[in-house]
Amino acid sequence: MDLFLVRHGIALDIGVNGINTDYDRTLSPKGRTKTKEVSVALSTIECCPKKILTSPLCRAVETAVIIAENLSDTPVMEESDHLACGSDMNLLIRWLGKQSEDQIMIVGHMPDLSILSSLLLSSTHNVRIAFKKAGVCCISFQHRIKPGEGVLKFHLEPKQLLLIAAPANQK
Repeated sequence: MDLFLVRHGIALDIGVNGINTDYDRTLSPKGRTKTKEVSVALSTIECCPKKILTSPLCRAVETAVIIAENLSDTPVMEESDHLACGSDMNLLIRWLGKQSEDQIMIVGHMPDLSILSSLLLSSTHNVRIAFKKAGVCCISFQHRIKPGEGVLKFHLEPKQLLLIAAPANQK
């Protein structure tokens, strides 16, 4: 099973375009463009999750929608409070452990994605993986998702993903 962890794209700041709360921050025009290019790269590297679980915050939902629209098969999308900023990642891991899909994608926030990846790779908080906005990592599991049993398949920053997408965008 492959688990794709995606940080939301670049978002507008509070106070811009009438945004009053962190929850309501949407992707900026640059964030939407970069996220679309990242989604092209993901489809190029055969990322085809059957399910996308996203934080309920607007910028994460918007990121998940853009990615889903550009994948070859349309995945089932689900919002989860387990991915709201500051949530208990152990509860999320328990939920993930019950899933049976070959590929699942999570769209969330920092530092939660770093904490989640650390728990999945080492069962501790000692591994530090920084996720740039619209950055992606893939953690692979032999069977079900369990703490400490993940293997890092790749960690790509948006610039690297844009290089992967470039040939596909020229067609």
